[in-house]
Amino acid sequence: MTPKLNVPATQQTLSRAAHQVAGQGSAQAPRRQPPDQGSDQVSDKGSGRASSADALITSSKSSLKLSSRSSQKSLTNKLLTGKLVTAERARVGLGASLGILLLLGLWTWLASGEPELIFPSPPETWAALSSLARSGKLVSASLITLGRAAGAVLLALAVGLIWGTLNGLSKWAKAVSAPLLGALMALPPIVLVILGITWLGPSGQTAQLVVFWVAIPLIVVATAEAVSAVDRDLLEMAAAFKLGRVATLRHVIIPAVASPLLAAVSVALGQSLRVAVMGELLSATSGVGAEVARARANVATADVFAWALVLVAVVLTVELVLLRPLAGRVLGWRNRACERR
Repeated sequence: MTPKLNVPATQQTLSRAAHQVAGQGSAQAPRRQPPDQGSDQVSDKGSGRASSADALITSSKSSLKLSSRSSQKSLTNKLLTGKLVTAERARVGLGASLGILLLLGLWTWLASGEPELIFPSPPETWAALSSLARSGKLVSASLITLGRAAGAVLLALAVGLIWGTLNGLSKWAKAVSAPLLGALMALPPIVLVILGITWLGPSGQTAQLVVFWVAIPLIVVATAEAVSAVDRDLLEMAAAFKLGRVATLRHVIIPAVASPLLAAVSVALGQSLRVAVMGELLSATSGVGAEVARARANVATADVFAWALVLVAVVLTVELVLLRPLAGRVLGWRNRACERR
């Protein structure tokens, strides 16, 4: 027999199964945000990114403006400094030219009523100077005197650096050497010349000895004061950072000592030329001093004036060509060392 199907029961069973499958699908499906909320968050993120980009652009523009302003200020300062330096040099040159013209005018006025034997005029002195240059005495005698003075100053510099450093580091050494330095600074150079002639005889070595004893007190005193004035905090800092002796000497001590030492050397060199001529005048047979002695014996006053001009020119040349550029380099090195510190 064929079984009868219960249609309503079967429909109920199928509908229950469909509901169960639909429930499981809805449970497994991921939750999605409403479309309006997602669009709001995306728009918020986009607006935030846009605002940060605008802020970055604004900050970069402001930094560029600041850098351009600072560069313009530095360029303006450099230009102003260059103009001030140029104006100062122009004023100094103008003042020096006026001084030379005034000196020549005074010289011409004083020599106008006097013969060449008593007071030669500038043209007469120029004629004597030209004659000395043509004879070759001008160059040879000047080189001899300059060599003697420079050799004695270099020897005094070598001894004075060691002596002055000891006096700057030790109060006991400074007290012991104070009487000798005081005596050397108090003695007139002419006394040293006479002692040199007595000890060494009339020769060029007497002039060198006198120059040495005249220059060494200046170098010793300047070196001692410079060494004693070195900043102790900088030395302690160098020791704390474990700088070696060479580095400490280069970056701390030498920049502090260089400026006063150069000033003392320039003064010593200027005095050494005068003292060397004095020594040669009394004891030597060569050099500017010996030529001045011959001119005096021959009553050639114009030659004496010419040699005086030569000495002035030599001193100014050494000052402008050697000492000032050297001082500029040393002071620039010291400033760079101070900036690094």
